[in-house]
Amino acid sequence: MANPQVHQVNVSLGGVPKLPVLEGAVTANGVAGDRQATPGIHGGPYRALCLFPLELIETLRAEGHPIAPGTVGENVTTEGLDWSEVKPGARLRLGAEVLVQVTSFTDPCQTIVGSFSDGNFNAINERVAPGKSRVYAQVLQEGTLRPGDPIILEPVPAPSTNPADAAIRGVGQISLSVADLQQAVRFYRDGLGITVLREVEEAGLAILDLGGVRLMLDSAAHGGRQSPSTSVVYLSVADIDSSYRAIRERGIHFTAAPMLQYSNDGMEGWMAFFHDPDGNQLALFSEVARSG
Repeated sequence: MANPQVHQVNVSLGGVPKLPVLEGAVTANGVAGDRQATPGIHGGPYRALCLFPLELIETLRAEGHPIAPGTVGENVTTEGLDWSEVKPGARLRLGAEVLVQVTSFTDPCQTIVGSFSDGNFNAINERVAPGKSRVYAQVLQEGTLRPGDPIILEPVPAPSTNPADAAIRGVGQISLSVADLQQAVRFYRDGLGITVLREVEEAGLAILDLGGVRLMLDSAAHGGRQSPSTSVVYLSVADIDSSYRAIRERGIHFTAAPMLQYSNDGMEGWMAFFHDPDGNQLALFSEVARSG
């Protein structure tokens, strides 16, 4: 396989196709100048970039599909990358400056139906066609990205082997979906007298202290539309990678591998989401001092 590189950087003012640019300024919220037609579903800091490999595009095109780089909405078309290694949790160095972490597989939708001769966009649905999905990634380090820039798959630090680090220590955080973040902060802070630990405006979050249990107010979960179904119980752990691995080995399915959810005031919040048998959303949660 050829040395992995960026084949194309793509942007649009909303929807598809995304068109190639000579270079893109990659920020925590995506490529500068790029827009999403449905920002409540796509985009945001944990879906800042969408990536898809040239090799799968060429395979689909050989099967008769009218697909090309950018037509299924990826911001970065890769070339020469072992796509089997690109899964939630993987870190990719893009060029000299940009570092991203894959957060989830990208569910296909009606927007990209024109790229498939039979209209079956599930040809790139991870649940239907494993290994052929686009992926979302969070930007850990910002910078400029150009076609031809090298791509390096960086090793992820090995989780702790200490069994104690994998134990759940208690409820660490509860999340509430709110429509207006500042209104909610005033209610809890000024009306109820609850201490605000930090506000992460770029992520639409505020974190409060409920006597040692954190309350996270989240205005970003549904584009600012209040929805009780997005409430989450966060289970505090010392080493999220070890806990994630141990619980997966017990047969519990996670939505995605542990991912960085915020970085603020010298701290990083890492989370890994899953559901109980009744569909209630849970998450492993660990806040650690930011490295570097």
